[in-house]
Amino acid sequence: LRNRDIIIVQTFSMRKLVKSKLKNKVLLQTEIWGDFNFKNLKSIKEKNLIYDEYLLNRIKFLFNRYILFFYPASFYAHKNHLNLIRAFDLISSNTNIKFKLILTLSNQELNFLDSTDKSYIVALGNLEYGNIIRIYDYIDYLVYPSIIESYGLPLLEASLSNKKIIASNLDYVFDLCVPDYVFNPKDFNDIYRTINLVMNENKKSFL
Repeated sequence: LRNRDIIIVQTFSMRKLVKSKLKNKVLLQTEIWGDFNFKNLKSIKEKNLIYDEYLLNRIKFLFNRYILFFYPASFYAHKNHLNLIRAFDLISSNTNIKFKLILTLSNQELNFLDSTDKSYIVALGNLEYGNIIRIYDYIDYLVYPSIIESYGLPLLEASLSNKKIIASNLDYVFDLCVPDYVFNPKDFNDIYRTINLVMNENKKSFL
């Protein structure tokens, strides 16, 4: 980078971080391209995106029988799957409430996680974006335990899809949405307590 180079970032917290490291001029993307809103998301949904009807019917089937939590994220350390699974393992062993955690991990990646009970996990692997966008129609909560994000698109997707959000109590989250519940992402016990609270407050009933 040269000192006269202009850097464009996606969120206020990322601008703060970059400005703390560099002397360059730093602009927010909204100053260049405008904001992302419901109209944009609706337009994306109406595009001829690839989606798997069998997969979506499967998620819809689960939605009618379980409380569904969704975490669309790649298997990177900062995505914090390990603490999330530790928390959900505690939930699984301490509740009779029917729930599933939907992850965009492969079964092979799932094997790297030290889970005592994988029966509550639905590992879908890497998904086409058309599938991810439509899955929001059939979930109850987005859960987002990531430690750091340059943006955190699922937070915006869930918000625009009117889904409740359970997320890390970090600045990048509040840059994009007003979460319904927050937790300390570095403390799996706090994640557990928050998820447990959410599940006990949930009024969803199954026929």
